[in-house]
Amino acid sequence: TEGGSGGSSIFGGARPRELALQEAGRDYRKEELALSRGGVNRKESADEKSMKETLAGLAETLAGAAANSDEHKAATAAISQKEAELAKLTAELDDKVKFSQRSGNPGNAGNAPGNAGNAENIAKAE
Repeated sequence: TEGGSGGSSIFGGARPRELALQEAGRDYRKEELALSRGGVNRKESADEKSMKETLAGLAETLAGAAANSDEHKAATAAISQKEAELAKLTAELDDKVKFSQRSGNPGNAGNAPGNAGNAENIAKAE
């Protein structure tokens, strides 16, 4: 029998998800955010495309700027601000799609606000 430190683990060679994704060159934070949104399928809006193009331009400016220069600091701040704005816009658009899908769901119709007619029909059926 082996000692406590060299023994086999009940998890085998399992590693934390974050490490496995990082080794694969993927950002686990972005993937976790995408999973938490619930997998909304929608086309990218014109505003999102525009913001992504702006971010790409800022990234080029950042790459060309000398480290610790005023231009570098300004580009870094602008990128952070634009990324936050893009995340907020994406979340808002995803929520619009989610909630529009829910309101169009016939199974939820009885619970929809202002849908008293359906409630009356349910009461008559009982």
